Amino acid sequence: MFISKLELKNFKRFTDLTIDLSDVKIPPKLVLMIGANGSGKSCVFDGFEWVSQYSKAAQLESGATFAESHYRDLPYYKKTNLVTEVSVWSSDGKKLFRHSNGFGSPPDWTWTPLAFYGRSAVRTVPQLTRTTIGGRQDVIPQDSDRPRLYIQIDQRFENDIDILAERIVTEIFIEEKFEADELRKRYIEPINQALQRIFKTDAATSLSLLLIMPPLGGKPVEIRLRKGQSEIQYDLLSSGEKEVINILLNLFVRRESYQDTIYFIDELDVHLNTALQYDLLKEITENWLPANCQLWTASHSLGFIQYAKESVHAVILDFDQFDFDQSQTPYATTERDTRNL
Repeated sequence: MFISKLELKNFKRFTDLTIDLSDVKIPPKLVLMIGANGSGKSCVFDGFEWVSQYSKAAQLESGATFAESHYRDLPYYKKTNLVTEVSVWSSDGKKLFRHSNGFGSPPDWTWTPLAFYGRSAVRTVPQLTRTTIGGRQDVIPQDSDRPRLYIQIDQRFENDIDILAERIVTEIFIEEKFEADELRKRYIEPINQALQRIFKTDAATSLSLLLIMPPLGGKPVEIRLRKGQSEIQYDLLSSGEKEVINILLNLFVRRESYQDTIYFIDELDVHLNTALQYDLLKEITENWLPANCQLWTASHSLGFIQYAKESVHAVILDFDQFDFDQSQTPYATTERDTRNL
């Protein structure tokens, strides 16, 4: 699924914001939002979550529980006491969703609970502490461990480790599908191929995954990696390295369930230097994002801007120099017209 147009009215930072991508000839795989702190980039992600709550609630949550949380959070979304509205159009021009002040959806609402998959900017796990494997397969595709507001902590990483460990154990001991070498090719090699493209293979900072050991005997899960010529535990990685592992493992575990989806990840570049920023965004956009999906991310990153300027898959939305107390339509630039950014 690709978004061609988004309207946010009386929503958080915005009085009346229109993002219109309908003039872009090929629907972009990547929509990069840039701009100063406080310019409203992350508010777009809250708009995605606000409308997607209904599609998830219709099938996955009880009506009473959803209504209570939804109306409780409404003041967070409303800019004033006027009507708050979010509308979204798909790349074929069809208006898919209109959500106004928490009441209903139009007859042509066609989204599924898998239409959106988002991650907040607060997601890095500095230390692995979970000591039990918890049967968390049910969070996919329900997305029940998602942050409901994009100022909240995204706690999916250790759930992803649980899910991956359960899959491996099931395939070895229950379904007897794979031998150890086949499991390594299935679960370790795809991540290592990505790490090689991001961190390169000829540097002292190269990184490769050696093992993921589920929590046993009351000990936390163990992730071991090779860094240069040394073998180290996950806890000893830098914040930037942990960020890359977090993002890749999350996509590896969950992307099979989200094949027709808008992915949105706030500050995907957090903790990374410019070269790694470029290579991580390139890796996700070109190798990890399913074919019929679109990625929206917000960033201050020079590496991200450089990749988006060079890529035929991307557009850039610059939120600087706008007064969002007025009606605004930021212009989407492509690789052909970003020379002045």
